[in-house]
Amino acid sequence: MKHFLLVIFAVFLSVELVFSQNVSVTDYQVPVSTAKNLFFNGSWDWAQSGDTVKSNDVFGRMSFRTFYSSLPFAWFLNGSASANRSYGKRWAYRATVSPEIRKYIWEDMDWFGFGSANVSMEREWDRPESDLSLGGGFGRLINATALAKAVRIEGHLLKEGVIKSYMPKETMIEIANIIERESEYKDLYGPTYEV
Repeated sequence: MKHFLLVIFAVFLSVELVFSQNVSVTDYQVPVSTAKNLFFNGSWDWAQSGDTVKSNDVFGRMSFRTFYSSLPFAWFLNGSASANRSYGKRWAYRATVSPEIRKYIWEDMDWFGFGSANVSMEREWDRPESDLSLGGGFGRLINATALAKAVRIEGHLLKEGVIKSYMPKETMIEIANIIERESEYKDLYGPTYEV
């Protein structure tokens, strides 16, 4: 019985070695990604009946998003502002800014710090609403979700017979880097291709 179990274990081990994936999480390097977006939109609604103005409503909105993301340092900045006025009423506005920073303080020692804020203001408020978060820690954070997606894509291509063997490690890492930069692509080209 012992001999039979050793043979079964050897078969599983050899199958695992022959059909194992070429890439591991430790091979993955996070790509540098950056993008900027600025959008404006607005509307004006005017309605009149005879000499009487029924509505005269104005609305405008601006939104801004930019980020830079790499493993040792990343920052994100989101902002929006809107203003509107209805017929016979005062202007109303709202503005929001949300910055965030992540940084490895001593890269060779894996100490990191982060901070984020969310500041909002409306016309009716006496002072801005603000949330502030600060923190630090020790360790390495690598989000390998993109690499996992690349491995699933490869598995699907193998299952469908599109490719006959596992792709080289370098190719898998390149695919994962493209997937990792999805938010950059959406920020730069999303409005062009949205349906």
